[in-house]
Amino acid sequence: MTKAEEKTKELKDKSIEATVIGTQTNARDIQALGIHADNVVLVYERIMFEIEREEYETQKNLLTGYKKLLEQVNVIDSKLSLVKRLKDISK
Repeated sequence: MTKAEEKTKELKDKSIEATVIGTQTNARDIQALGIHADNVVLVYERIMFEIEREEYETQKNLLTGYKKLLEQVNVIDSKLSLVKRLKDISK
């Protein structure tokens, strides 16, 4: 086997190894995210259930406040974008 062929095989093996590790990491991240997503849905449903038990005027105020809270998703998106950019810079 020539030196070029050896180097090609070595690079190919490293690439396959990195892909396997990346896939395993992604699977763990997705599984953890799934658990968190389930919890978010449960909390949302519980809050909506509790709000429905209130008087209509109180419901209106609670729903307005809850809507403002959910709008904070934009803040989360901004922070996520920043983290991704910082991660890319640190590589």
